[in-house]
Amino acid sequence: MGTTAIAGYGGSVTGSAGTEIKKWSATVKVAMLDATSMASAGWEEFVAGLQGCSGSFDCIGTAPAKTTTAATLTLKGNASRLTISGNAMIESVAYNVPVEGLLGYTATFRYTGAVTVS
Repeated sequence: MGTTAIAGYGGSVTGSAGTEIKKWSATVKVAMLDATSMASAGWEEFVAGLQGCSGSFDCIGTAPAKTTTAATLTLKGNASRLTISGNAMIESVAYNVPVEGLLGYTATFRYTGAVTVS
């Protein structure tokens, strides 16, 4: 059987203008709320709570700016084989300055509101 792996070389981030993306990562999550009670017969029980998505991207070029206003952020992996989009804010920007290499940046972001994964 052939592999179903997807190369990330065509990936991109839009919504953070002026950056050349080297890699990105995102975690889509659902908070699990403990609903265990005496009626649970000794087993843990959970219900789904709030959902969210956060992550980071590494880039070169122009540094992304921290934002206080949400803007559309779209993450793509190899053209359109994976797309995550919604409104997000850049939380932090870390500056990477190697002695032999390119000046780079790592930005963390957090989506606010609904996120589309396709």
